Amino acid sequence: LEFGGSQSSNINLKSKIFLQGPFNTNLMNTNLSQNGSLPNTQPFNTTPWNYNGGESLSSGSSSSFVDWVLVELRSSSNPTQVVARKAAILKNDGALLDSDGSIGVPFSNVQEGSYYIAVFHRNHLSVMSAAPVLLSANSTVYDFSTGMNKAFGTNPMANLGNGIFGMYAGDGNSNGGITITDRNEVWLPQNGTLGYLKGDFNLDGGVTIHDINLYWNINNGTMTQVP
Repeated sequence: LEFGGSQSSNINLKSKIFLQGPFNTNLMNTNLSQNGSLPNTQPFNTTPWNYNGGESLSSGSSSSFVDWVLVELRSSSNPTQVVARKAAILKNDGALLDSDGSIGVPFSNVQEGSYYIAVFHRNHLSVMSAAPVLLSANSTVYDFSTGMNKAFGTNPMANLGNGIFGMYAGDGNSNGGITITDRNEVWLPQNGTLGYLKGDFNLDGGVTIHDINLYWNINNGTMTQVP
């Protein structure tokens, strides 16, 4: 069979998602960008992601930037199969941005079609769309925040109140589960220090008892639902 028509090989993924830790009412705090802790280059080039993309902030950090996330497009027929990956910036209103600050996450050389959308963060549990989403160069926004049923699995997101949902905070070692290891091996050695740290669950630029009491204690035992 030969396809006689034309089809775009570029996708611009538009999505909205919140992180539990920095969330406050309807927005997320931007302490990391405001205090200069947000790195200019993507931070997912280490285990467990081992992503070697060269994304960097072309014009420096903006006061509306929360943190980096890693976005995956996965096969509609096999949600464990990764088709493409890209690091993106999360804005304080939940929007995913390209590293140049523009709305959406562009994927070149990826055919228009339906894909599962998976989103990863360095100390929050990953999420994936409940079903494949039709993506194109002019994609509509897929909003994870509007309902628990927007993400794959059973109770895959934290209830942030007022009908808003987001990614669970507390996975300090980024292994997909919030356990005692995150407290003892990540938070505890970093407690009392400042910077871009995995033990900083609320992303305020410092590791304190609040990170444990407000997030890890509540979410301990929670696992990602992403296959």
